[in-house]
Amino acid sequence: MDDVLKDTNHKAKATTNTPVKGAVGFKWDKKDGKSKKWYPQGVTGDWDTKPGATGTNHKFIAVSWYDKSGKSKAGTRVTLVNYDNPKKPVYRHVLLVEPTKNGKNFKPVKSHAGGLTVAGDKLYVADTKKGVRVFNLNNLWRTAPGATKKVGLDSNGKAHAAGYKYALPQVGSYTPVKKDMRFSSISIDHSTNSLVAGEYQKKQAGKPANERVVRWRLNDDGTLHSVGGVAKSTDTRRVSHPAMQGVLTQGDKSVMTTSAGQKQPGHIVRESVGKAAKSTSLGAAGPEDLSYDPETDRAWTQTEYPGNRAVFGIPHAFR
Repeated sequence: MDDVLKDTNHKAKATTNTPVKGAVGFKWDKKDGKSKKWYPQGVTGDWDTKPGATGTNHKFIAVSWYDKSGKSKAGTRVTLVNYDNPKKPVYRHVLLVEPTKNGKNFKPVKSHAGGLTVAGDKLYVADTKKGVRVFNLNNLWRTAPGATKKVGLDSNGKAHAAGYKYALPQVGSYTPVKKDMRFSSISIDHSTNSLVAGEYQKKQAGKPANERVVRWRLNDDGTLHSVGGVAKSTDTRRVSHPAMQGVLTQGDKSVMTTSAGQKQPGHIVRESVGKAAKSTSLGAAGPEDLSYDPETDRAWTQTEYPGNRAVFGIPHAFR
């Protein structure tokens, strides 16, 4: 992590022109901000883990992107943003890879990557139907130089990652026993030290949404608490807000983002168990995953659509 955060090759632009009053954040460089191929989804930051656990003491933000075109051999990537200077963020894209079945090579990860969080040195990526993929941020690879579309080892044993200088290999996964939940977003509940997953469902005519929010307890090393290899959820909630893109919980309080597509602004929804929810327009379309920084009391999210992309921290997250 330290090497990558010192070896950035893109410049972001800090902005106060965010969809929410009092928010802070940044916009990607021109190419990433307008890309119709790569769409940003998940977001997390150093606030989600213990200082130094990831092999760096730099302030960082991480964002996942998927190849919407489906034509790339690259598949899915994570952007590591050096946020030491919020006025001048810099970043580098890292390709996500996984082992082939025989374990002798590796291939690109192909996932929507709708949610992202970090616990200990583990990076968790929500994979819609498969559950949660796990990566170790102390295990980044530097690949062979040169422009190429190849992902994997060549005949000379050199590693390639579709031209990306760094690759992050998958080290494990958590797969649901019942294949009935969509893992659309993911975050950390700091108050209960839990991993939180949210489910996306489209609005159904005449029927209220019935999306789930599920929590699992975390061990001190960032792994899920399990017995006999099975991690059982500590609780499950149902929410009635369709198109939930991101979710945070702090005890009985919840914060969600909902999206109505590219032409209408999304919303942030705050609620407590047993109380009516409060929904506020974000003023921008396509809010995605959520991540909570308890030190600054900000809920971080981002907008996904080309030409209107920003990563921003919303103040007073649970108020």
